[in-house]
Amino acid sequence: MMGLPGMDKAFLMRFIELRGPRLERVYKQEFAESDGRHWDLFSIRVDPVYQRRGIGKRLMEWGQDMARSDGVGMAVEGTESGSKLYASVGFREVERWHDLGGIFIMVWTPEKTPREIDAEQQS
Repeated sequence: MMGLPGMDKAFLMRFIELRGPRLERVYKQEFAESDGRHWDLFSIRVDPVYQRRGIGKRLMEWGQDMARSDGVGMAVEGTESGSKLYASVGFREVERWHDLGGIFIMVWTPEKTPREIDAEQQS
């Protein structure tokens, strides 16, 4: 089994075993109003050369607009490196799995996006 650096086979097997049931529980709890329907943000990356220019935030806002038009929220599994970006666009941490390397689950529900809040403040 090919793994990530620093992760042995036993850790990866435990991760695979525990991840699914935990996510299912979180999704049922956090997205109950939409019968569990939501969008999963799988990955977002900006080339380091172009980071710190607001590109990641604009991509997140676009995704939020798309999820809102579908009437659902969004969820992301992440690590510390992405937490500030997700929080900056309204995601909130709902769970952290210390036994699985500190991975956290953050969710966003379509109340208002940062873009809408900014537009209201400017008017």
